[in-house]
Amino acid sequence: PYGFSFGILEHIEGGIYTQSAVWGQPEGTETKTRFQQGPMRFALKGLLWPWRSHPHQHFSLLLDFEYEARLPRFDGQNQLGLLTDLGALRAVANVPLGGVELGLSAGALFDCRGRYGTPELGARISWHLPFISDVKIFAEGSARGFLTRVNSKEDDAPIPGALDPVMPVVPAGVLGIGIASRQLRAVDFAMVVHVG
Repeated sequence: PYGFSFGILEHIEGGIYTQSAVWGQPEGTETKTRFQQGPMRFALKGLLWPWRSHPHQHFSLLLDFEYEARLPRFDGQNQLGLLTDLGALRAVANVPLGGVELGLSAGALFDCRGRYGTPELGARISWHLPFISDVKIFAEGSARGFLTRVNSKEDDAPIPGALDPVMPVVPAGVLGIGIASRQLRAVDFAMVVHVG
């Protein structure tokens, strides 16, 4: 995965992201190299609280919206493993507790055509390194796919990419660890590894 984002006045951030995949796929006696460009992801975040300088040093609440679009040449699976556009709306709270931060998120992932939707819950704990306070390591996790709502009619085609047409969204989770650095006020660097 890769992308970029930019912030305005420490309260609004917009970004564009995608992902590339390359793998070898056996076909008969040969292995063919395959390439896929994931969906294009558009993200917009807005800080709801607090309206002061250095908001990351205080309790903060933000709203995060992402849209994964299957554009020409960007046709991979969305976050739920389906071959559809996907919207995600999340509320995220962050509480600094000295050198530690606790983050909680609650939101929904949904098909923008109204075919399905599912809630998502997440948590994150971060620790600022005592010898470089602008660098933090963190662990995070989220669960989704429970209490899924599917709006289907008899004449609807199955949701593309679903392994089970009756239950296209399956319960799943993701765990991650990462490191983030904010050495300069205008520039952040982060690296995260996820499994799930």
